[in-house]
Amino acid sequence: IAPDTGLNKDWAQKPPKVLWRLALGDGGYAGPSVAKGLVYVIDHEGKQDIVRALKLDTGEEVWRFAYDDTDRNNYGFSRSTPVCSDGKLYTISRMGWVHCLKADTGEKVWAKNLLADFRGKKPQWDYSMSAAIDGDRLVLMPGGDGGSLLVLNKATGEKLFSGGNSDVPGYSTPTVATIDGRKQYLLFTAANAIGCDATDGKLLWSYPWKTSYDVNAAQLMVIGSYVFLTSGYKHGCALLKVGPEGATAVWSNTEIQAQFNSPVVYKGYLY
Repeated sequence: IAPDTGLNKDWAQKPPKVLWRLALGDGGYAGPSVAKGLVYVIDHEGKQDIVRALKLDTGEEVWRFAYDDTDRNNYGFSRSTPVCSDGKLYTISRMGWVHCLKADTGEKVWAKNLLADFRGKKPQWDYSMSAAIDGDRLVLMPGGDGGSLLVLNKATGEKLFSGGNSDVPGYSTPTVATIDGRKQYLLFTAANAIGCDATDGKLLWSYPWKTSYDVNAAQLMVIGSYVFLTSGYKHGCALLKVGPEGATAVWSNTEIQAQFNSPVVYKGYLY
């Protein structure tokens, strides 16, 4: 929504001036993040992911950090959009590498692997979530019998607790929310939407949502005491009422089928 007048609506005939352009070799899905004048994006060369920091105004590269991940092209490489918090940058790779880097220099602070360190289980198209920040915590979704939920100290990478269930992960970023006065971490796994207690990871509620190819990718949206979820492949969407007894569907239909993109809630409407 823009109140401005005189906008250029014909980009085909009158394209906007390009300030700078950066070619990427990764063919993936990771979006860029911006903080304090720098743009962060994950690229890929050979078997290495390359985290790149660029000047926002010129596109000039400030630093890069590379690490081994995989040389197997699976619909491109990078999936996870970097997250910046308190001067640190957090990235997640397809193979489950979680890195904490200094945002201004790219120096590695710590690294963990969701598979090797926490008994995680990758989904079919590999890890795609971004990390969710909750104060001094990093909220992740490794999946498998180590727990669908994992909470780390974001400064040190130390495990604080795990929980949830043993589902394989979906592809969406965890949601931090307070529902009816109870703080929760919401996860969209391969087979369920779940809510976990933010103090100990205990499973509070679960609602079955099995989609073709287990592609649950749009982020769960919280609207008061309700949770909206949606998937593609003709599955559709539903609004859940979450309470002490669990989650029940208020309504469901196929009007919204968001396979990848997370919806937007604005003034009582879903887009």
